Amino acid sequence: MICDHNSFLFDGYLTNRQSLIQELELAADASLQTLLKTAFKAWKLDFNQKVLGDYRLILPIEESSDKSNLPECFIACSGFSSYRLFYKSNEAEFSLSPSMNDFITGAELDANAIGQLFTQSYLVPPLTLVKGVRQLANGESQIWQITSGQTGIKAKCLAHKTLSLQEKLHLNQLGSQAAKSECVQRENKQAGDKEDEAIGLLKEGKFNAFMALPLVSRLLSEPVTQLGQLCLLDNLMADSSDAYQSKTGLYRLQGQAESTQRQEAALSCGIGTGLGVASQLAELNQAWDKNALLDIKSLKSLYGPLFKSGLSQAFKQQRQTQLKLRQEYQTQMLSFPQGQVTTPSFELWLDLTVRLPNQWQQERLLAEGLGKEVQFVALTHGFAARPIEQSVLALIPNDNQWLKTASKVYFDPQDDSLVNLYDAMQRLMLHGYKPVTHSLLKVAAPPLTAKLIKQQDKRSQVDAFCMKSLTLDHLSRHLGCSL
Repeated sequence: MICDHNSFLFDGYLTNRQSLIQELELAADASLQTLLKTAFKAWKLDFNQKVLGDYRLILPIEESSDKSNLPECFIACSGFSSYRLFYKSNEAEFSLSPSMNDFITGAELDANAIGQLFTQSYLVPPLTLVKGVRQLANGESQIWQITSGQTGIKAKCLAHKTLSLQEKLHLNQLGSQAAKSECVQRENKQAGDKEDEAIGLLKEGKFNAFMALPLVSRLLSEPVTQLGQLCLLDNLMADSSDAYQSKTGLYRLQGQAESTQRQEAALSCGIGTGLGVASQLAELNQAWDKNALLDIKSLKSLYGPLFKSGLSQAFKQQRQTQLKLRQEYQTQMLSFPQGQVTTPSFELWLDLTVRLPNQWQQERLLAEGLGKEVQFVALTHGFAARPIEQSVLALIPNDNQWLKTASKVYFDPQDDSLVNLYDAMQRLMLHGYKPVTHSLLKVAAPPLTAKLIKQQDKRSQVDAFCMKSLTLDHLSRHLGCSL
């Protein structure tokens, strides 16, 4: 559903609606739109620090902030949000949508975004798969001013703000407390799109991961990047209920490496080891950085020979993205309260800031694609009793449902040719979609792919590359995309 600056849209729920009505001195039966307009007038860019819940919002502004009487629009996502909001601004249009589907058909894809998906399996906002389309980050709010003229539309972002992790965790705690004392107010439940025919076919027999790949890419409007997405779809399809309660983000991942546990133990009692907490935290961050560089090197040796010039800078850009995130982390940690709570490591910050919200958003898309109403327990009950406890360092966003069937081997080299991931990869090398896959990958060199597939010691990385390539090809071909 394409929206503009005159559209009002709210998807999600509020946990503190009654408190807001009292604080803003509104009538008990005030409409949702009246409540949100009054809240914005009172708090402007601090809106999502006061309005708690899990939501996305497009709100037309009646009184312009600079007294110019030009149309304005406020857009926002809650501190931790399982919803996405996309926007496109150029000389011809200013448009918004809760769904990437409204922008991706026949679109020009962004090679930088594709490179990011191949190297780190997720996109860091505001980047999206479509060139010229951006997405709000969790906890981000913006005010746009729109000028219409004979030559087109000029949209200008007057102000923007993104909540820090410290602020998000504080709001998550407040929201969970409000949810216990107030009824969670759900609004504007949207009817889902028409069910994909492939869902019915998959439901008729035993779950087939190979046949599910194109379906998952269509539901996400992105290539499939990891087995966890297939695990989740498998679990969702096996669940006969109409409601899906996700506990992602609440529990530790079982079977962690002993070294990680030792690092956490040392960090929690840094004085006893003769090292300060700051020194231990620095060691954790340095270890992450070292491992990240090794991962990039490993992926480059594995994938690099298959990338054409359009993706040749993907590994360098991945590192640049990591460094930007590290810089943002360092800036936020300057204001993190010392002594009251444990300062999070960069990996935990990255999980809570980028990876976990991305997983929530993808879980929502898959669940709603199957016609299920989804609720995220971590958003209504909080992450922990206190904002940051050291035990939360064990929080990894790939827990619970996504890895429930991780031990299942979906793809085997001995599979029948018609459902064999590796045979399909070989065929792709010969018949890749020219406007996208053929332009980015060396599809005319099947021996290179054969060499990749034979590296069974790096099975998970090989599977990931095959899934990403095949579903990128399917999605761009299906939607008529180009580069």
